[in-house]
Amino acid sequence: MRLAGQRAQELAGEGGTHFVILDDDAVVAPDTLTVLAAAMDSARAVLAYPLVVDTRGRVGWLPGVIGEGRAMERGGDLTPEQFRQRFGSQARDFTWAQGICLLVDWSAVEKLGWHRDDFWVRGEDLEFSLRLTAGARGIFVPSAVVEHLPPAGAGATSRDAEYLRHCALIQNMAYVGLRLPHGRRIAWTIPGALRRFFRLWSWGGIGDALLAVWRGAIQAEPAGRGSGTTFRARCDALGGGK
Repeated sequence: MRLAGQRAQELAGEGGTHFVILDDDAVVAPDTLTVLAAAMDSARAVLAYPLVVDTRGRVGWLPGVIGEGRAMERGGDLTPEQFRQRFGSQARDFTWAQGICLLVDWSAVEKLGWHRDDFWVRGEDLEFSLRLTAGARGIFVPSAVVEHLPPAGAGATSRDAEYLRHCALIQNMAYVGLRLPHGRRIAWTIPGALRRFFRLWSWGGIGDALLAVWRGAIQAEPAGRGSGTTFRARCDALGGGK
């Protein structure tokens, strides 16, 4: 992400005003970026994130909407129309967002920097959006819709590799939430992230979960740093995790 953003900036030159972060399995309607840019301009925001739907057309991957994030997550399996009927279509501020589709103002990146390259996997989009919204507005725009359509079996890895990547996510969240001033707004989500980890991997993973929190919160290391038997090194030892 860091290298791609820097290259995009080189290509755009002085005429560039925005750039979009877009997953390669995201489908964007012709007017999506126009709607996001107009909402950003109206709200004087530096980030804009759309309503994201899955292969069934149901809303998912919600950002951290201030004051309403948990209510929206509890809202159930909704279509965009149902979501807007329940929560409205007006733009709302968020603290963090995924990188599925994120429109960004160049000026914010010129001031605060690109994505970090020491997270290894999972969490760099979280840190990036938190850093930018620490001093400026990021808005969730329900009137813009993007489809997130990963192909069946895309990115498939072994269960062991997926487990280690989940450990890396916990480490990165602990680092962001407990060691970075702009990340303290998500510190309260770490217990929930641990609960989800144990639901998926059982209590047999408690040693690695504690290690992940220790490395992130106490040693102040994201998952792309460190030496020895880090989660990344253990995943590499699996032969690429395939």
